[in-house]
Amino acid sequence: MDKDDYIILHTAIIEDVDIFITGDEYFDDVDIDKPEIMNVTEFLEKYS
Repeated sequence: MDKDDYIILHTAIIEDVDIFITGDEYFDDVDIDKPEIMNVTEFLEKYS
């Protein structure tokens, strides 16, 4: 993950978002409870 990715993830955490949808594969290795990190396909499979 590069420094720009940390800023985006930090913002999602402090803004208390529930789901963080990204196409960036660098977020696949992040192990946090909230926000739930998923790609568009995962989101659509779970919520549509």
